[in-house]
Amino acid sequence: MIFDTTGTYFYRISQINEHQEQVIYDPAIYYITVDVYYDSNHTLATSVIAYKDGSVEKTEDIHFSNSYQLTGSQQHIDKTKTQYTTQMQSYWFLCISAFILLVILVIAYRRKENG
Repeated sequence: MIFDTTGTYFYRISQINEHQEQVIYDPAIYYITVDVYYDSNHTLATSVIAYKDGSVEKTEDIHFSNSYQLTGSQQHIDKTKTQYTTQMQSYWFLCISAFILLVILVIAYRRKENG
């Protein structure tokens, strides 16, 4: 979102229940407050606070966990791919890649030192 005016903006975030059979929607509701102000450099800045409905504690993540009930079965399968999961996969890929690169550099350095 882009804000070009100072002020306090309020948002309510929830899922739209499309009433699909066998889908169990997460009923969670989040309330977001965005304060837009000028910082010490006279640049627009924001402060964002999010609360889950029914909680007084701030939350860092907005997460909806839906499930799907198989026909004729009581099994529930979580179908939600969260931003956190995607970020963690990227983080681990980056860490493993950095480790492999470090090993290659150490081997190359030792070969150079040993002649």
